[in-house]
Amino acid sequence: MSVLDYREEDKDALQHPESENSPMRRIPLLAVVTGLLFAMASGPAHAAPVTFAQFVTDASITQNFQLVNDGSSATLSIVPGKAAVEFQFQNILGLPTTQIHATLTFSTTTTIPVISSAGFLIQTFQTGSFQFVGSGNAGALAQFNGKNLLSATLLGGRITGPTNATGGNYIATQDSFDTVNFTSDYLNFTSPQVHSQTASLSFSSLDPMLAQVGNFLRNFAATGTGTFSSDPPPIIPIIPQSVVPEPATLAMSMIGAVAGLITLRRRRRV
Repeated sequence: MSVLDYREEDKDALQHPESENSPMRRIPLLAVVTGLLFAMASGPAHAAPVTFAQFVTDASITQNFQLVNDGSSATLSIVPGKAAVEFQFQNILGLPTTQIHATLTFSTTTTIPVISSAGFLIQTFQTGSFQFVGSGNAGALAQFNGKNLLSATLLGGRITGPTNATGGNYIATQDSFDTVNFTSDYLNFTSPQVHSQTASLSFSSLDPMLAQVGNFLRNFAATGTGTFSSDPPPIIPIIPQSVVPEPATLAMSMIGAVAGLITLRRRRRV
């Protein structure tokens, strides 16, 4: 048989997989199952982060955030006496989306000089943390009082905004520059698949406007709101990590189960 004849025969077999010559009929069932389980063990592709919580300032409060420049460092924090916020879970099955009364503690500090470039100011921070604790809720929401709704430790993060603007943004996200570690009494962030966690704040009504004094942003007060996201989103209820099998272990277990079923089927035929 010539090479050309072989190629024509093979082409015909591929176009007609039901024929005896088709290589598709010679693929073992176990090989197909193994391939599918290997794909499962490889884990899902990274998706866009999902917003799972947000907060707004209590309606009776304005300018709840402040930046203090003492000449040798700069600190972003909550203005004393203005910690009341409305916290809200989002996109989490099993948790209410009703606003929950909470108190917010937030503080992050830096000794890194501000960067001024093309009319924008960038103030990078080094270490910080925040926490939302349920407070003053009644009825069905009273269960959240005194509970850690959401907290985080922060390494990195930055404020950015145009010079002389009345607004700006703070963002800290899990990447090669920042580290964000969320914790909560209601959400599980310990899954090994969680690879992206982001805290994002938006500032308005800056007084005075955004500007640089010395090595840092100058003092200001502002009204802050924020959102929090992760990829994949956190889960509820919290499941101890020791109970959750690794994907590769799960895949091997399933392969063994399939192999056992195939062997049992063959024995019954005999």
